[in-house]
Amino acid sequence: MKLSRPALLLAALQITLVCTIAVKYLHERRTCPRAWVQVTQYDPELIMRGRYLSLQPIVNVCGLSKTLAQHTVARPDPNWPTPESWEWLVHLRAENSNLIPVTSRSYTESENDRGASMDDEQVRVTWLATDPCEKATAHVGIELYVPERTKSPFPLPAGQEAWLSVTIPPKGPPRGLQLAIKQNGVLTPLKLN
Repeated sequence: MKLSRPALLLAALQITLVCTIAVKYLHERRTCPRAWVQVTQYDPELIMRGRYLSLQPIVNVCGLSKTLAQHTVARPDPNWPTPESWEWLVHLRAENSNLIPVTSRSYTESENDRGASMDDEQVRVTWLATDPCEKATAHVGIELYVPERTKSPFPLPAGQEAWLSVTIPPKGPPRGLQLAIKQNGVLTPLKLN
């Protein structure tokens, strides 16, 4: 079987593209800040995507100003009271090996400027007043591949928390590196491969 010149050029181009992305990710893994963050699973394995765990970070909003947040008291049904919630638009940063939400302007300013100057790197963080302020949900998905022969660690038994080591790249969401289980204050990395 003889391969034509255009087919070889296309194959070379595709290999170059894949290698460029791999080098970029390896460079970011070595040079970008890292952090450990508690995560929750929000979307289990989907057949169309393969064996990925879809995880959302849990961040601490205790230090964020409530004047920069959107406050809602939603009560759609008087028989089922919904707790009040606070919502911020933040940038996620690594600080002292933790993932920290940082806000610079109010939610309404950011919402009004969404079409013009809103930063693509902003993440929505929601805190329900019934939860501790250390347990706010960052609405950004982190996909973590789970090999076919590995059993998913979810759902977790009572008393265990899922934690993820992430790289914080200059652009885009955090990238998951290593999943761990925290129990009784001890973090135990999982071997998923």
